Amino acid sequence: MKTKKIIVWGAIVLIIVMGLVSYLLWGRHYTVIFDSQSTNNYAAQTIRIGQKVTKPNDPARVGYIFLGWYKDNEKYDFTEPVKKDLTLVAKWQEIVDKS
Repeated sequence: MKTKKIIVWGAIVLIIVMGLVSYLLWGRHYTVIFDSQSTNNYAAQTIRIGQKVTKPNDPARVGYIFLGWYKDNEKYDFTEPVKKDLTLVAKWQEIVDKS
């Protein structure tokens, strides 16, 4: 009887550990939000752990040139895996009319 209880508790612990490992390896995800600072709206992307975010099409803004997507004032590298939730902000340069 004692051996049967040990086997049952061992199986329960194994199932819990396997579930936790599965969640940590495959179930975690991050959210990447795009702030275009224009009328363009972009859907947030849900990225699984270790994956890369897909670079969206460049936004458009009248009177400005799009310089890229930035995180914390640095141009974002889309070849890097996502390691946390991110908000990427569009950086713009105003077109100066010299006429």
